[in-house]
Amino acid sequence: PETQAYIPKILTLAAATYSTPDTTTSHGGTTVPVGPAGPVNAAILAAALPYNGYPYVWAGGSLTGPTGTDVKDGRGPGFDCSGLTRYAVYQATGGAVQLPRVSRDQGKPGPHMTPIPREQAQPGDIIAFKFDDRNGGGATDWDHIGIISGPDQMFNAPSSGKNIGYADLTRTFYAHAPQQVFRVTP
Repeated sequence: PETQAYIPKILTLAAATYSTPDTTTSHGGTTVPVGPAGPVNAAILAAALPYNGYPYVWAGGSLTGPTGTDVKDGRGPGFDCSGLTRYAVYQATGGAVQLPRVSRDQGKPGPHMTPIPREQAQPGDIIAFKFDDRNGGGATDWDHIGIISGPDQMFNAPSSGKNIGYADLTRTFYAHAPQQVFRVTP
């Protein structure tokens, strides 16, 4: 009951604190409006945060919560990076936005994923990274995906043997990798 009463309070506070003015972004030569970060962003982050400390589980997570057991360390249930992001977006939008299952496909512009400049990122935006060619050789065949949780910080499911939690985006590992931020628009 305490948590259920807390969620509406924190969503209202987050929407008021992290909202930004409407802006535009250019993608593929077309300028498109990007709405302010607000209740949807706050709800995405709020849906993910209760899983802080849960184990990373390769291919783990569904639209309704953590699943599976990690093949490398046997821990679970939990999420992998794309499972956590997919779950949080689905829950935050009341099922209106169902992202694809894997990070390579989640980080693509589409009707619900608008690319925005990194400097406009707000908590609840989605960030995708390309570290190597394991998910394909294309520039947007993303290897990892997470949720912006603050300035230079994301909330994510990092890798086998680690727990879901926060990551510092100024670390060389993330800072020098090609990346793209997306705003979810239901």
